[in-house]
Amino acid sequence: MTIRTWLYQNLIPEGASSLSKANWCVLGIILCSIVVAVIESEPIFKNSFPEIFWGTNLIFAVIFTVEYVFRLWAIGENPKERGVGAWFRYSCRDLNWVDIIVTLVLWVGLFFTFSGSVAVVLRFFRAFRLVRFIRQSAWAIAIRALWTAVQKRRIELYLSFIIAMAIIVIAATCLFVVEGSTQPKDFGSIPRAMWWAVVTLTTIGYGDATPITTLGKLIGGMIGVFSMALVALPTGILASAFSDAFQEVRHGASGRPGKTP
Repeated sequence: MTIRTWLYQNLIPEGASSLSKANWCVLGIILCSIVVAVIESEPIFKNSFPEIFWGTNLIFAVIFTVEYVFRLWAIGENPKERGVGAWFRYSCRDLNWVDIIVTLVLWVGLFFTFSGSVAVVLRFFRAFRLVRFIRQSAWAIAIRALWTAVQKRRIELYLSFIIAMAIIVIAATCLFVVEGSTQPKDFGSIPRAMWWAVVTLTTIGYGDATPITTLGKLIGGMIGVFSMALVALPTGILASAFSDAFQEVRHGASGRPGKTP
């Protein structure tokens, strides 16, 4: 087996059901680069160890560049994928263009300084490389199953969303009528009151806007209790759909007919 053949089989396993050991190593490096990006977003660490972060990002840039060049070289093992045209087609399909962008962003970040928010966004471009590995692994089967489950339950989910929107508008209107005159900043209009309705119905409850009148508290309590059932509604729908989808995957893997949701 030649080096190029080995690279082709391990870096470009077309149609493979699982990742090769080489791709697992690349995946680990990508995860490490994401961890470094997270730590680097903290100014204390970045300002204290700028040389370490610069050197680490340089290593990641070199590794990603070499790995991509190896893949371009290895694609020539396929008789149908040879020449500059084949390289271009390979670079544009199956999200391989993401690898180019991530690698370029790494190199640009080494020699140019960007503002804090822009720098963070550019660093996290490397997280998109995970998508290609997910599509190439057995995880893609589970993801497709989940997406199919959501599609099959879309009518019920749409209905849950419509009910939630209706309740948000009704709750906001009630609090606008009851609390609008006493708390114009938070409940002076229906759009303002909708912020309270959203955080209450989603059970987040930030506490930055709360009713203070007796009637307002009564309505708020009723909405709060009702929100628990409302949140459980789409959760139950999705849980049932996911369970059916995973059973179908298991039945399909064992050669038995799947269960129809």
